Amino acid sequence: MGKETTKRIGDIIAKTLTIVFNPFLMPIYGLLIIINSPTIFSFLSKDIKRLLLLIVVINNSLLPFTFLSYMKVRNFVSDWLIFNRGERMVPMFSSAIFYGLTVYVTYKFNIPAFIKLYFVAALVMALVMGAVSFWIKASVHAAGMGSIVALIIVMMIKTHAPLLGYLIPSIILAGLVMSARLWLNAHSAKEVWIGLLLGLLCTGLVLYLF
Repeated sequence: MGKETTKRIGDIIAKTLTIVFNPFLMPIYGLLIIINSPTIFSFLSKDIKRLLLLIVVINNSLLPFTFLSYMKVRNFVSDWLIFNRGERMVPMFSSAIFYGLTVYVTYKFNIPAFIKLYFVAALVMALVMGAVSFWIKASVHAAGMGSIVALIIVMMIKTHAPLLGYLIPSIILAGLVMSARLWLNAHSAKEVWIGLLLGLLCTGLVLYLF
């Protein structure tokens, strides 16, 4: 197998991982883990689960993507992956607004506080990532994966549920996504590790301490 073929295959795998684990999709994955894992949260009614998923899909996937699309059409960002550090602040802070909307809406419903805190943690992470963008282009993909890992760890601690079947794959996937970002030259190793650390800390601390 030649170098060009190897690179082409590597690019396809890396881009696929980047798309599948896009930051716009991470809140959906996190919520699915919460409501489907073998914990007390799995006993929520199907109606509540569907409502929560609908809220997250609209507020934290469709709206941010639509806003980013608008910015791309108006040339406020030069590319979809926002390689330019200076262009990342507005999308990140706008994501924080959308997470704030989700927090506001979910606090209107009688659902477990842990789920509400998950969205608070996402809001905090979006604000921190936006602030950090003033100095460094920390990987949002890595932050999203770090958030998922932290979510599962805190769930294991607080619910005493055996979630190794979730934790181990999430750690492996985090490593793969980080490697994909490096393969595509989207970030330096430092930026990837900082993103992962911020995701772990923001989500882990909010969920564990509150």
